[in-house]
Amino acid sequence: MEFLLELIPPRLFGFLIAVCFIAAGVYIWTGGSAERALYDRAVGKESKTYQAEVRRKVIRSESSSGVNDHDTGTVNVNYLVLGVEEHGNYRSIDAQVDRDEYDKVKEGETIRISFHPDNPNYVVTPMRERPGVIWYRLGGGIFIVLGAIFILMILVSLAAG
Repeated sequence: MEFLLELIPPRLFGFLIAVCFIAAGVYIWTGGSAERALYDRAVGKESKTYQAEVRRKVIRSESSSGVNDHDTGTVNVNYLVLGVEEHGNYRSIDAQVDRDEYDKVKEGETIRISFHPDNPNYVVTPMRERPGVIWYRLGGGIFIVLGAIFILMILVSLAAG
């Protein structure tokens, strides 16, 4: 490792670190946008809204590997099994909900749901809030600013010496 560091000039190494910081900042900045876009489409003007009956409440054990690549465990996920009538046809929809909504809603109750026709698996229930992106923007912004500061420091060192 030390041999590699001797081959790379310090300013070039600093520049590469700065570029990595900026790339990480952009990656973090854009995080959460996909979830927010799903929510916006599910409640937007093209969405479908129905009164749905809560038929069952189910807790499923699902793999947590999608959350963390190194984790092969499982997590309990709360679902409401909803019945929706559309044009005289009944169908069942599974809506993933957080624990508060799962506890509050009673079986047999009717709730209002929305989803986009292109993605009926993403259901917006009454207590689902629009996903926030402030922490993604703040964290990404910090990394981008640090990368820019590193690049400015390199440019100043080039001008000075």
